[in-house]
Amino acid sequence: MGDILKKEGYQQEYLIGSDALFDGRKFYFDTHGNYHIFDLKEAYNEHKLPEDYHVFWGYEDEKLFSFAKEEILRLSQNDQPFNFTMLTVDTHHPYGYKDAQYKEKYPEQLSNIIRGNSEKIGEFIDWLKKQPFYENTTIVIMGDHTSMAAEYIHKTYDSDYERTVMNVIINSQEKTAFNHQRLFTAFDLYPTILSAMGVEIENDQLGLGVSLFSEKKTLAEEMGLPKLDQQLRQQSKNKILK
Repeated sequence: MGDILKKEGYQQEYLIGSDALFDGRKFYFDTHGNYHIFDLKEAYNEHKLPEDYHVFWGYEDEKLFSFAKEEILRLSQNDQPFNFTMLTVDTHHPYGYKDAQYKEKYPEQLSNIIRGNSEKIGEFIDWLKKQPFYENTTIVIMGDHTSMAAEYIHKTYDSDYERTVMNVIINSQEKTAFNHQRLFTAFDLYPTILSAMGVEIENDQLGLGVSLFSEKKTLAEEMGLPKLDQQLRQQSKNKILK
């Protein structure tokens, strides 16, 4: 998606509260859209934080949202459109980060963190809605994976509960007649997000993904998740020449 938006003249920024080098994230965003990366090191360099400041993965979401507002306002001052991506971290396993502002409502610490972090996200969206650029801006909230906090999951969820990742699109430029759940994977979010931004996609498909605003079936709907998973696990057996 970053490659497509770069060609269309978008300013692109990726904001995280940790070191962007972790897990190859910096390399990915450098090579797919030439994003400006605002990570823990950048916060130090811009004197947003003392050089000895470090909590949890780097800095907490309270500061992340504050920096996000500053950066988004800066990007919005230019004539170019912008793609701003940020990654929250307070709810990460194994126990999350307990911000002092998170209220004690539940016996489990992670439940209090999830509740408090959800409130922060809601407040941030409310702030976005008050900005002059909101009417021409699509907001996407999504998880990168289900929770990996094994002890918390064991205590909190029934064994037969099917856990999924939350995906929300606000202020979409595309509408859909579907009013039921669809079977899809992360591949389908690629064209779906672009469709929500108003991008016209030939045949409603990009790569292995299908726009969920269309009537076209996703690969998961066509073949089912077990078969799709099996197909994705196929490996080439090319010989290595020495």
